[in-house]
Amino acid sequence: PLKPNPRTREFTFDQAYDGASRQADIYTDTVQELVVGFLDGYNATVLLYGHTGSGKTFTAGTASVGIVEEEDQGIIPRAICQIFEEVADRQSKNPGTIYKILVSFIEIYNEEIKD
Repeated sequence: PLKPNPRTREFTFDQAYDGASRQADIYTDTVQELVVGFLDGYNATVLLYGHTGSGKTFTAGTASVGIVEEEDQGIIPRAICQIFEEVADRQSKNPGTIYKILVSFIEIYNEEIKD
């Protein structure tokens, strides 16, 4: 009989996308509501996981926004835009409201953390 591999891991996930997926659709499906919740005071985390070459860096959008076409912008630049647009909208409705926004971004590559 086969013995289970103790290094085998099982993961669950909310979404999986193929190479034909559009950045805007990925953002709308997975992140947009997290940003709204974040601005309502909830913590939010987005995790991109996959093998090398699967498109995580492209989907995250860590390239310079100025050199990437808007349709190709990833999660990070879209989230930043949404955060500041939403804050401006909320402040126009409640001028006395002050927002303090703290975010962090880390990359784990070959089990090494880069921030």
